[in-house]
This record gives sequence, structure tokens and C-alpha cells, in this order.
Amino acid sequence: MSFYLRVKKCTMSKIHENAALTISQRKLLRSLYIEGASISSLARRFGVNKKCAERWAKRESPLASWE
Repeated sequence: MSFYLRVKKCTMSKIHENAALTISQRKLLRSLYIEGASISSLARRFGVNKKCAERWAKRESPLASWE
């Protein structure tokens, strides 16, 4: 297995140590957004800025994409 594939496989299964939200929080944030919660209310609820809340609300996967 090439170095690139090993690194990508490793990083896709984990989040970095400074991440504002865990994977389960990201999933919950997205489901609440789909149910109709506003970005502002989600940002307050999870203690992140609006840009962060919007990023995870509109992303289909709770894992970061490096592609």
C-alpha cells in the first residue's frame, strides 16, 4: 500500500485533535438542520461560530474530505 493511501485511510477515520465538533456532534447538528433548525441556533447550541455550524450542516459526511 502506498504512503498516500495509508495516510488518507488513517485521516479519513479520525478527526484532528483541535476539531470543534466530534463526529457524533456533527451528525446531530446535520440532522437538526435537516429537521429545520437555523444555522444560528445550531451554532449557539454547539458552541461554535456560524461558519463552522454551516459547514457541517450542509456537508453530507461527518468526516472531512481531503479530495
